[in-house]
Amino acid sequence: MAESLSGTATTTVLTLPELLTRVLEHLDAPTLARAVRVNRQWFACGTDVLWREPPVANLLALGSESRQQIYAPKIRKLDFTPLDNCDGNQLHSSLKHLSFRSLRIVSIDMYRLAKGCSYDILQYIQPRLEELVIFGGELDDDLLRHIRATCPRLRRILLDAPGKAVTPLGFYDFIVGCRALEKMEFLYGMDHLLTDRLLSHLASRETLTRLGLGRPLSKDFLEHISDNVPQPFAALKSLQLRQPISSSAVPWLSRELSHLRTLDFAVRDADASILPYISSMSKLRSLTLILATPSELSSQEIMSLGALSRLAKLFIGPDGQGGESGPRVTEQGSFDSVFDELCSKLASLKVLEFNVQCDLSAQALRSLSNHCPLLEELKLPQAIDIRELNLEAVDEAMFPNLIHLGLDGLFGPVVENVPAAEHICAKKTAELLRKHCPRLADLCLSTSDDTHEQVLDAFEGLDTCTCPDYSLTMSL
Repeated sequence: MAESLSGTATTTVLTLPELLTRVLEHLDAPTLARAVRVNRQWFACGTDVLWREPPVANLLALGSESRQQIYAPKIRKLDFTPLDNCDGNQLHSSLKHLSFRSLRIVSIDMYRLAKGCSYDILQYIQPRLEELVIFGGELDDDLLRHIRATCPRLRRILLDAPGKAVTPLGFYDFIVGCRALEKMEFLYGMDHLLTDRLLSHLASRETLTRLGLGRPLSKDFLEHISDNVPQPFAALKSLQLRQPISSSAVPWLSRELSHLRTLDFAVRDADASILPYISSMSKLRSLTLILATPSELSSQEIMSLGALSRLAKLFIGPDGQGGESGPRVTEQGSFDSVFDELCSKLASLKVLEFNVQCDLSAQALRSLSNHCPLLEELKLPQAIDIRELNLEAVDEAMFPNLIHLGLDGLFGPVVENVPAAEHICAKKTAELLRKHCPRLADLCLSTSDDTHEQVLDAFEGLDTCTCPDYSLTMSL
């Protein structure tokens, strides 16, 4: 009896399209490709899964329009942005006959169009659309009205340089009218559209959870928002400011946006201490702080970041590679003990880019190993001599989860009887690195010389790591 019921249940799962689709969703691509050949129903359900988010190249590779149209209605996501060396006009012309009625996410790069050319993107504006990303182009108010009327489910939008045909009023009406929008990212070439009126509306929008702005914000305007909006950005969880703000505006961020979980911004001056204010934002899980001008930080200021115990990602430093332009610690002497205490309070870190000029030794790696077991990405601007750690005598991997490592330099065991740094045994250094970072997939050494090239070559020559992507780079 039990066997009969079990067989009936299995048959039901494998014949009901809704249940069968849920099962097929758990298969990897090669297995799923074989499963669609079982029968017509498995083909229909399996291709629904296979063609939800296909690379555009796969759609083009089908050749005939009739074959493309079989799968186009199944597509939920189209991403045209990663297509290199592609003629945008020809690409979209070859797809204009297709119907994408299930489309929910689309990313379009209109920078790749030939000069003076354009194409109609209306075929991608579908009623089920939830996310729309457009880079470049010549949009206009009519198109925005069409999007607003057609896409009631639109939850996320990203625009970059949409052109001069969009008017401030038309853009304001568009944003206000798209009531389902929760995530908005407005990059560059949009200052004329990001009016004070619009930003005040965004501050009062109760459902806004993510905001990215390419327009600079002044302290006075932020205070104006506070004066006119009782609880500005009440639901906001993620904020990215792509233009630097003044240090005098940071207290406003910490006061009004203490509920943020992700904060990504730059400070253009060093007129005031900002880290104590940022450190009061205790709910932060990701902090990217770019110091756009050379500045000095005290050990006490840096230690204040330890209050952000929930951080999974911390970036602090200058824009770009850093080097001599990065922030400096004011105190002289070893920074190891301060760094160890900071790490002891940031046990949840997975990504750390600490581009601060200070005196760190290999003990910094020991501190990170002891206190931050989840670490996956690490970048320090110092050259590290791992001989100080006596790694040959340590069996347990220091960084079992580390995938990306960036250092200014890396020094390891020397060739026997030749103690000079330039005679480092690259093979032993690489083997120690692999032993203590078994998942390491990306090694970047900023210093370019024969010694470091040999280390990179030796590391590349070892057995591949447990991660699929494996690369080594040297910054020039």
